[in-house]
Amino acid sequence: MHEFELAHRRECMPTWAGYHRCRSFGLRLAANRPIAGLPEEHSADPPDVVIELAPGRAGSAHGEGPGTLWRRHPVRDERGRPMLQVRRAASRDWYHLAYADGTEFVVEREGRRIRGSWPSPFTSDDAATYLLGPVLGFALRLRGVVSLHASVVSIQGAAVAFLGPPGAGKSTLAARFARAGHALVCDDAAALTPTERGFLVQPGPPRVRLWPDSVRLLFGPDAQLPRLTPSWDKRRLDLAGSPHRVAREPVPLVAAYLLGARDGEAPQIGALEPRRALLALIGNSYASFFQEAPMRAREFQLLAELARAVPLRRVRAPEGVDGLAAVVDAVVRDVRHETPGGLR
Repeated sequence: MHEFELAHRRECMPTWAGYHRCRSFGLRLAANRPIAGLPEEHSADPPDVVIELAPGRAGSAHGEGPGTLWRRHPVRDERGRPMLQVRRAASRDWYHLAYADGTEFVVEREGRRIRGSWPSPFTSDDAATYLLGPVLGFALRLRGVVSLHASVVSIQGAAVAFLGPPGAGKSTLAARFARAGHALVCDDAAALTPTERGFLVQPGPPRVRLWPDSVRLLFGPDAQLPRLTPSWDKRRLDLAGSPHRVAREPVPLVAAYLLGARDGEAPQIGALEPRRALLALIGNSYASFFQEAPMRAREFQLLAELARAVPLRRVRAPEGVDGLAAVVDAVVRDVRHETPGGLR
């Protein structure tokens, strides 16, 4: 019997015995196999998302046909293939995500069920890099949750987000904050929860993803960290074994910093006017590739509220490891003196 069929039968059971339970981005997850990067937890609560992973083809378990092309990613691989193509069922009950390397996911409507697969010689760890990034980011969008493309740390119980384009140093700076004793909230994707008192950031996977150059910058020229997956050169800094450096519960967001050029001899921090702050937040929304008009309208409204509630400031940082340490100190001082309420 196909593994997806077995998983479906287990889902119909009154308990979730045999499923691996974990949590990320504020979602309770139940998976038919361990998810690399997420510590397991004991829970009898119903899951928010059921995840079924198996080698092969995720779309083959569906009987509705291949669906209609809905999105094609503009970036192509070395063979000229789109990095990602998304098809949608005529019923809109599911979306089929096909990556150029052969990894596939099926995300059902409302983001409550995900099926994933990968080709040989990839592993479930390779699939997890997609799952814990854009795939769950898409599921969050389907569930009405807006996320930022940001790394977030907690400074004395106050969440501080770092935004910027790829290569700006968001993850590297988050890792430096973790080394300084501050808690990691999330890396790469920051799921936001609006409340009457402001915005909360939901904890993500307890690790930071770093390129080898960043590893050497943080830990020295001979330092090495485990590969994120066997087939990818990016590395992982695991923080699951360091309870004082990982946020376990949602953290109130008090400030966001847009990382700019790395130059000069000392960090420079300055405010962004409200209009530019809103444009920066929109430009750093997560999984925006998957947006439809209703999602875009909700995102604009929420980010406009965020821009009014949370100060967004620009950072120019000096180069090198000493520059990173100086930015950590400068941001802590800035949060303490410039944000509403400061630190607790």
